[in-house]
Amino acid sequence: MLSFFCPCPKGLEEVLTNELINLSALYPKYNICRINQMSAGVSFKGDMMSCYAVNLFSRIASRVLLHINTAPCKTEEDIYNFAKKQQWDTYFTPRQSIKLDINAHYSPFKSLNFVNLRVKDAVCDAFRSKTGIRPNVDTDKPDVKIMIYLDKNLCSLYIDTSGEALFRRGWRQEIGEAPIKENLAAGILYLSGWHKDTQQALFDPMCGSGTFLIEAVSMALNVPPGANREFGFENLKIHQTSMWQQLKVFANKQRQNALSTHINYISGSDISEKMLAVSEKNAHRAGVKLNITLADVRTVEKPSASGILVANPPYGERISTRGAAPKTFIKNKDGVIQKAEDTDLKQQEEESLEKEKAFHSEWASNLKKNFSGWQAYILSANLDLPAHMRLKPKQKIPLFNGNLECRLFAFDMVDGSMRKDTDIIKNN
Repeated sequence: MLSFFCPCPKGLEEVLTNELINLSALYPKYNICRINQMSAGVSFKGDMMSCYAVNLFSRIASRVLLHINTAPCKTEEDIYNFAKKQQWDTYFTPRQSIKLDINAHYSPFKSLNFVNLRVKDAVCDAFRSKTGIRPNVDTDKPDVKIMIYLDKNLCSLYIDTSGEALFRRGWRQEIGEAPIKENLAAGILYLSGWHKDTQQALFDPMCGSGTFLIEAVSMALNVPPGANREFGFENLKIHQTSMWQQLKVFANKQRQNALSTHINYISGSDISEKMLAVSEKNAHRAGVKLNITLADVRTVEKPSASGILVANPPYGERISTRGAAPKTFIKNKDGVIQKAEDTDLKQQEEESLEKEKAFHSEWASNLKKNFSGWQAYILSANLDLPAHMRLKPKQKIPLFNGNLECRLFAFDMVDGSMRKDTDIIKNN
């Protein structure tokens, strides 16, 4: 049995735990066991089939890391000696290139770069002492990625079996404003309680590059999220090609079946024809079909009597909110371009904020008027969003889109359209 750790977006640890438990129950032959929720991720034990399955099927994990060893290390030399004695030649050869990444939490070491360098030296020296050859470092496209995790007392070493991060499904070449990572989008769909098996309506009124919709359709059609990409484990000596091919055949079959299926209960809209075209291109690469239309979120009507609305409101002029970033160079009254003064920048920020408030107010009015019976889940880094929309959230779930702290605001759009004044929140 091998040990693995799957990091994930902060706030989705429990969702990932449930996903792995369900995957283990649905496919016992994958041998995913001893699943343990941890800070910023989930650990599990299994064999290489387990590794393949989680890489291929997990919609939430950011990576699948093969745990090599953990030990207490007080100095850089302790880490060097610890790393050097690991059996690296079990996993790869000195003819393969390597890259090392380091993460730390309350680490006592002053220079993480130096620690990273010492582990690299240890790996190279371990190979040189055994074979007379050392692996080369390739920071762009390495054959093998080694991950170092430090906390207050311990050093843990891992080999990344995923290669590129798992949220890179292999279909996103066209992106929009305020892009959301694919595994975070999938996590929000789970958090919303959306039921694909009951064909519950799902609607994204600001679909942008199509991330929510592509994830939802893929989930509904059981298309593995990793069906259209390569993985780091394919470069390891312990890789079992025949076992992996069995899973690939299944994944490709699911993807081919999806190409001929159109799902009507999952739909979206956007105010930009350009972004609709982007969504279509991304969906085609993902192997799914989308049901999307051109519409303004402030006037769009609900596609069915009830359902789940998800949105990641972008910034930009196409939805008449914040507009472009403040202009550092502007024209004066004589038409001469000059550097903007602090007062000009402040005025631009104030104008943008007022536009954003007005947009959110108009959007909320439409939600209350046309989406009664629906539940809305809106991801935003703007913590004042409910106050701007004059809606009281039933939930405020902390999530991170990369390093950006956000909230997933959940609203019940009740019958009777506009809320009474006593229900309107003025401060959130």
